[in-house]
Amino acid sequence: MIGLKVPLQFGMHEAQGQEARAKLGAARARQQALDQQIEGDLAEQPRAFHPAARLRTFSKPSSFQRAKRSVRSGTAAYTAGKAELTDVLMAEHDLADLQIQLLSAEFDAQRQLAAVERLIGDDL
Repeated sequence: MIGLKVPLQFGMHEAQGQEARAKLGAARARQQALDQQIEGDLAEQPRAFHPAARLRTFSKPSSFQRAKRSVRSGTAAYTAGKAELTDVLMAEHDLADLQIQLLSAEFDAQRQLAAVERLIGDDL
């Protein structure tokens, strides 16, 4: 008489299959959550990008020209003795403040553009 011991591990194979299906379901759920987060972030970006671009586009030409004219006229008036030094310095300060605001807006626009590029994984 010959005897063989054959291990029957049907339950183990079934448990491994269930574990694999559970891991696949979890991975799909994570992927869906990530897709929804990216879609939400992309939907948010144009709203954040628009004010910075608008400030840069609409403020730059007229405000800069006005501030530069104010500095030139203040300097000329001070040279002629018709204005105070504080007026000239205030005009210079206003021009520098405007330059800082515009640089800040341009920085914000570039930062938002970089965020969109990061989200889509490619350059715009």
